[in-house]
Amino acid sequence: MAAAMETDLASLKECFQGEKDGKAPCGVDLLTAPVTGFCSDVRTGKSNTFGVSDYKPFEPICASWVTLLSTPLAERPTVLAGMIEKAKAID
Repeated sequence: MAAAMETDLASLKECFQGEKDGKAPCGVDLLTAPVTGFCSDVRTGKSNTFGVSDYKPFEPICASWVTLLSTPLAERPTVLAGMIEKAKAID
């Protein structure tokens, strides 16, 4: 699950960095992004296809995810970079 989160977060970071750099609007709906589903599982403790039983390591990422929804565009790539590092740290 950490690898899947990392992949999705990296994709989002690239998308928002592109928009910040003036390439094109990102257009990703954060409410339907895969990380939203992962974090829903973390908050509810619902089992998922990854078979994760200990969601505690994912809680800091999901706390950051909630704040990302209201983070200004210019700051989103930096916030996402921090979330990617947290995902990489999960074994």
